[in-house]
Amino acid sequence: MATEQTHNAEILWAQRSNEFDDEKNIIYFTVNLPNIIGEPELKVTDDEITFKAQAGSNAPGLPTPKTYAFTLPLYAPIVADLTKKSLTTRHLQLILRKKDAQEAFWPRITKEKGRNQWIKTDFAKVSRE
Repeated sequence: MATEQTHNAEILWAQRSNEFDDEKNIIYFTVNLPNIIGEPELKVTDDEITFKAQAGSNAPGLPTPKTYAFTLPLYAPIVADLTKKSLTTRHLQLILRKKDAQEAFWPRITKEKGRNQWIKTDFAKVSRE
């Protein structure tokens, strides 16, 4: 039985931190994946995001459908029940609420240290409030 090959989608993330205002204590998390086919499989828990989707097209000149998947352990806990989701033809965007209100920024999105080439800072949303 052959196993299905999966690919990594580009992830962009940025954050806001505020010790006193929960509305400003958030993570912007974007999965850049044009032409998602159907509804992606998405599971957001307090300490992890799991994603799986098919994306692409059989139309001439467009990338053929591929499977994209990841499980991403988060640097620190979030409040999964307050996650906001927006799916477009270009991307899936999540707004995650950090569990602990603090002024300090997370040093990275993942629990593990190290660089993932498919995870990048979303400089369009970076704020140094």
